Amino acid sequence: MAPLTAISEDIYDRLRLIICSDQRRVLLLSLNREKKPLSDLRDEVQLDSATIIHSLRALERDNLVREDAYRNYSLTAIGKAAVHKLIDFFETTGAFVKYETFWLEHDLSGIPAPLFNRIGALRDSTLVVDTQLDPLKAYHSLVALLEKSPTVELIASVSAPDPHTLFDEFVLGHKHMEVIMTEPVLHHVIEELGQVRVEEARRAGHKLYVLRHDPKLVFAVADPVIVLLLYHLAGGFDYSAALTSESLEAIAWGHDLFRHYVDLSESVA
Repeated sequence: MAPLTAISEDIYDRLRLIICSDQRRVLLLSLNREKKPLSDLRDEVQLDSATIIHSLRALERDNLVREDAYRNYSLTAIGKAAVHKLIDFFETTGAFVKYETFWLEHDLSGIPAPLFNRIGALRDSTLVVDTQLDPLKAYHSLVALLEKSPTVELIASVSAPDPHTLFDEFVLGHKHMEVIMTEPVLHHVIEELGQVRVEEARRAGHKLYVLRHDPKLVFAVADPVIVLLLYHLAGGFDYSAALTSESLEAIAWGHDLFRHYVDLSESVA
């Protein structure tokens, strides 16, 4: 593949055509939903006909938009691909800009490339951070949010501060849990709870997996929410900040992240 410096001026011209005009960008996004006549575009974008036609002609010249025999405008295949990438860029940038410091200061290596490419699914997230009055607010939010759901999928690269409380609440509380733990966390859980209680969890139908490498995250996905905690780039797990989201897109992203790590794990026998 040609390096970015070798991309032709034609491609840069097309990129500028799409992103350097609010009018053209709005028209492309409007036509992404369905084909429309000029009158519908005029009503939707609140611009006069001459301005809209001028922008449409520019998009037609670069084969992003076409006009049919009934004077309806629609995206070409090239236009649809370009708008898809435009939306993806907006969503991805939106996810990072909202909590830019959080993303810059944490280790994202545990998010595999296919899911990192879909990080825009987290654009509607909320960041919960510790306070002086509640120094474990982020962790408590993880527990509180998971209590809402009868099912929980959890990835743990560090042990919980209160494993006995979590065991009583989630395991004995008849929730269905699937838990992926690193080897050190599994050994710690066995030491804290005892082998008998771990076996009790398995007999109750909960699924336990062991992961041979550290994903450097604590992540949970349930029916109403996902919760993500990460390692600092400088090292050490950060209990003080939890990213949460209740959007359907984020929850679907979360299930895919969990299944990714299930595929890399071994069932605890």
